Amino acid sequence: MPLPHFVGIGAMKAGTSWLDQNLRQHPEVWMPPHKELRYFEKGMLQRKPKNNIRRLTKLRQPSVRSTFFKYPGWMLKFFLGKRTDTWYSSLFQPQKEQICGEISPDYAKLDEETIAHMHALMPDLKILFIMRNPIERAWSHILWDYCGGDGPHNLDKISLEKCIAHAESKSSRIRGDYLRTLRVFESQFSREQIFLAFFEEMTEHPEELMRRLYTFLGVDDSFVPDDVQKRVNANPGPEMPEGLREHLQNLYKNELGNLSRTLGGYAEKWLGDAQ
Repeated sequence: MPLPHFVGIGAMKAGTSWLDQNLRQHPEVWMPPHKELRYFEKGMLQRKPKNNIRRLTKLRQPSVRSTFFKYPGWMLKFFLGKRTDTWYSSLFQPQKEQICGEISPDYAKLDEETIAHMHALMPDLKILFIMRNPIERAWSHILWDYCGGDGPHNLDKISLEKCIAHAESKSSRIRGDYLRTLRVFESQFSREQIFLAFFEEMTEHPEELMRRLYTFLGVDDSFVPDDVQKRVNANPGPEMPEGLREHLQNLYKNELGNLSRTLGGYAEKWLGDAQ
């Protein structure tokens, strides 16, 4: 059975849905019907089998229901199958001359043990890592968790203290610690196997970004998706409260400096915007 040629990881709310949409349009790329397989997770080697009935609660989501009706056989396997390496491999069904892969942003949080298992299973895997200004990412994460995702935002119920507590949570901090993610993945995969991209490239140079990515993956880089300029799940939302911005600038001061020195490019702009 085939295994992925690539996996996409990234900061939550960093444009991975846009990436997924543009990759799956390429005729030489096959993607699973359902985004975010999330097979790899911390402690997966010691985990107990998950309750499949509980997992089926995802069918409450309209997008999941729509995919289920379109691909019932695949979705039943995804929701009801026993989560093993063999099961994971069976989810990929590329045609001849196609490569396959998946996008699961949460893989950016994995520990070294889990990434070692990923490498043992797929030593030639290519990693697509999308980064967004960690301050803007933290705010978008707050809106997602407290204001109904990408729908209308209502800030009346969110206090500054609640926003700060969310931004300082372990879940939020690890998603914005890009150098930790790079360090952990580079413990198993070479830098040549890791593609780095910035959120701003999707809005400022989307076609150039996709051509660069197609070249990295080894597929035809002359292909351009018809709607490459279109944002996916894009809702700019309200302005970040000034008190929260000041707090996040202090919170990420050291990380932004390290990112600027290590990665340059847009990371330098992130640092400048925070000063």
